[in-house]
Amino acid sequence: MTDPAYQLLWGTNHLLGTDELYDLMLEQTEAFAPLGVWTAHTNLPANLPEPIIMSASFGTVGYTHYPSNDQQWPIMSRRMLDLLLAVRAFPHVAIPLAIIDPILRRDEPDPSEDFVERRLETADRDYVIVHLTEHLDILDEERSEMRRSRAIEGLVTISEYALHVPADGLPPFFRLSIQPTQLFISADARQALAAAGMAGPVYLPLVGYQNGTGDETDVPVPVPQVPEGA
Repeated sequence: MTDPAYQLLWGTNHLLGTDELYDLMLEQTEAFAPLGVWTAHTNLPANLPEPIIMSASFGTVGYTHYPSNDQQWPIMSRRMLDLLLAVRAFPHVAIPLAIIDPILRRDEPDPSEDFVERRLETADRDYVIVHLTEHLDILDEERSEMRRSRAIEGLVTISEYALHVPADGLPPFFRLSIQPTQLFISADARQALAAAGMAGPVYLPLVGYQNGTGDETDVPVPVPQVPEGA
């Protein structure tokens, strides 16, 4: 690990050979549709549903600490967040989630209108959305490979990142103000997660993919099992 930071991605190899595309799926799609890519902004929307409900594709999500999800939100276990904060504090809001088991067992009756409400009684609340409330202006544009859109003001495409690392180092988890949709993790944070056996994160060096390869996994996500009786 030689980069000061890495692009942070979600592990999905464990989903190969299954019928699922993600570990988690949002239940309240209509409520979030007007909000757009709200996690790329520093301010929180005023009308976030409470609780935010996700369904676990395999009934549980405890096999990964950084679950892939259909919204591409930075969802992580509280344990993973604690490890990042132990590396260094960073400005954020931890938004609680309620993760329900959507799988109907063979011995259960057909779902009623209050199915989700009933499943909330046993929801997993050990995961949060980590919303970053500050973005960093540290991209070295001269050394980065980037292209500005002529059609859309402010839109940039970056294939290789070079960073101005602050004298006091990088926060463990951050976004860049010039391209706030991309998540980054510091090398120190990656090392801490690997030492703790955190499955889920995938790391892409700042130079990006080279000939279609280049992402790195420290702790593979185990293949999830469909619950017995499903």
